[in-house]
Amino acid sequence: MSPGLYIRASKVSLLPRNRVLLYLGTEVVSQHRFIVISNMPVYHIVLFKTKSSAPQEVLDEFARRAKAMVTQVPGLLKVDVNSPLLATKHRAQGYDMGLVAILEKAEDLTVYATHPAHLHAHELREQICEDALAYDLEFPG
Repeated sequence: MSPGLYIRASKVSLLPRNRVLLYLGTEVVSQHRFIVISNMPVYHIVLFKTKSSAPQEVLDEFARRAKAMVTQVPGLLKVDVNSPLLATKHRAQGYDMGLVAILEKAEDLTVYATHPAHLHAHELREQICEDALAYDLEFPG
């Protein structure tokens, strides 16, 4: 079965090892292997504990470099950088800056992590942060 080919079946049975049976009435008309492809967006969330000695100009430059990655890294849709809300800052456990990057799919994380634009922003992160916590989530689009 070629990609994009639609088959009208009265019943579909999923079997172990990525197999599917297609029925027309009670008769099996086709059996295929399939590959599960995830195209759900990935939310790459990073929390930072910045050094108290980090100059505001360098923090601003980090945010600028991070946001500039959107036009450079394939699969990267959006990047936002900000501080926690004042109303909930007391729960932030010392993390005083956060980044949310949205990527098209999970496979784009590898491209993102090794891309020169990411490494350029990461250089500054090393200078301004004493700790960072990264967390990746996938949600249906």
